Amino acid sequence: MTAATRTGVSEIEMVAAVHGRATVCGAPEGLDALVFADTARLRGGVNIFIARDDSRAAAFVAALQFFAPDTELLRLPAWD
Repeated sequence: MTAATRTGVSEIEMVAAVHGRATVCGAPEGLDALVFADTARLRGGVNIFIARDDSRAAAFVAALQFFAPDTELLRLPAWD
């Protein structure tokens, strides 16, 4: 049992409550879009996801549109 579970606050809510920049990493592909969508809803404002390459960005966008179809997206091309 995590500290978040014991206090009744989800880990998503803990991330969303961070003031300023919050970095989340290590989430499995697919789950990262769900975590991002839930956190972005709670935090509001501008939220940024940085993908490692174009194919990963495309997969993230597809998953995010499934979990949060109302999310406004701005996708920038890779510059590598």
